[in-house]
Amino acid sequence: MKKLVAFLGAAVFLMVVTSGVVVAKPAWKKDVGAENCATCHLDDKKAPNPGNKTWKSAKDMAGKVAAGKGEFAGKSCGDCHKGQMKPPK
Repeated sequence: MKKLVAFLGAAVFLMVVTSGVVVAKPAWKKDVGAENCATCHLDDKKAPNPGNKTWKSAKDMAGKVAAGKGEFAGKSCGDCHKGQMKPPK
């Protein structure tokens, strides 16, 4: 029984940890209307591109959404951007 509980705990942990990585970026592309990963990242799709103005803005906004305060409380990128790089007014 202990082995089963340990296995299930490890499986749930693994799914939680990897699910964010697997689904996070495709959602970003759709939510903000990015053509591809190169909009913000270097060619290998994993390395951030801090010299890129779009990457800097995305990082700043992601921090605000993660903090969930003020106008960003309970929102995602798609709530404001609606599939466009610049949110419609």
